[in-house]
Amino acid sequence: MLSYQHIYHAGNHADVIKHLSLLAVLQKLQQKSKPFTVIDTHAGAGLYDLSDPKAQQNLEQHTGVGVLLKQATNAYTSPLLADYVAGVSRAFSKQQYHGSAALMHACMRDVDQGHFCELHPNVYPQLVESIAAKNTHTYRTDAYKQLVALVPPIAKRGVVLIDPPYEQVHEYGACVDVLSKSLARWANGCYLLWYPLINAANSQKNDLSHYMVDQIKQLTQTHTINNIYQIEWLIDDKSASGMYGSGIIAINLPWGCAEHIEAACAEMLPVFKQSDAYPHASFNSVWLKVQE
Repeated sequence: MLSYQHIYHAGNHADVIKHLSLLAVLQKLQQKSKPFTVIDTHAGAGLYDLSDPKAQQNLEQHTGVGVLLKQATNAYTSPLLADYVAGVSRAFSKQQYHGSAALMHACMRDVDQGHFCELHPNVYPQLVESIAAKNTHTYRTDAYKQLVALVPPIAKRGVVLIDPPYEQVHEYGACVDVLSKSLARWANGCYLLWYPLINAANSQKNDLSHYMVDQIKQLTQTHTINNIYQIEWLIDDKSASGMYGSGIIAINLPWGCAEHIEAACAEMLPVFKQSDAYPHASFNSVWLKVQE
């Protein structure tokens, strides 16, 4: 089933926490001259045209990144948040939003390697066009199998973003399985797993994200894992119906990234709360495994 297309949601509240966390890791990787590898398992189109009727249908960018653009970039004291908003502002001036693949591509240097998977037949050509370069590789294939085949990469420093649509219940288990297999092959890679927080009447998905997180925590018993960090960005209270927020599980998060992410979230929280978008917004973060 390939019905999901991210253009309907580009730049929404979930993209904010997802791309802030990803940017924190990418900036850390850039600090050393050694090459690094980026892998995006569900890359989407890479670059999104916000004037497209699909993006205009729900206008989710207005209650996501659009909230942050109501303040000038230099108004933010968090370097991570300021850099993210500056990039978004430049793209917005062209009626565009950079998805995870485009963000990764923009942070890559000539010595780095990028691998991007997208299975949707209509979206894949857009991905190829938006990130075409000598050091990028695209795959229209099953992301979970491809990730295991790609690790360990030649450049052992790097980050993997796992960002499925979770349309199907089995995807939650598939994420745990692919993390287990990938960690067995590339133990020191940084893995970022995004997940939705859903509350829907009689839905099988209500508690699946937190059950998935519990299973990921159990991986520490069978795999060498430096640390596991969790952050959840809530745009409503848990009693709200539908998607009330989303989270990131970061495995082997580089030193200092958590502090940058938390500072960015702390600064953008009142901006969201003072807007008409999400007056009940909040965020929580915790180390599920602290590096020894």
